[in-house]
Amino acid sequence: TFEEKESNLLFKSLIPKLKHFQRSGGKDHIFVWGGGFAVDGPFRDWRDYIKDSIFLMTETEFWNPYSWQTKSNFNFAKDIVLPG
Repeated sequence: TFEEKESNLLFKSLIPKLKHFQRSGGKDHIFVWGGGFAVDGPFRDWRDYIKDSIFLMTETEFWNPYSWQTKSNFNFAKDIVLPG
């Protein structure tokens, strides 16, 4: 189990190491996120790293304790909702 800060740092160090990620800026990569926190819980800085990637999510609305989150992390043009 990771604290949010640790998890964010882990993703920030992992993304640049993905061999084919830079080929399309991540547009051909899929990330799976569960619960209302979605990507914002484990990877707060996701907009700087994987904003163009496809997200599979169980929720589209945002319900979480993050006062800094003012924009939804779900994009109807590229993301997919799985009933949860």
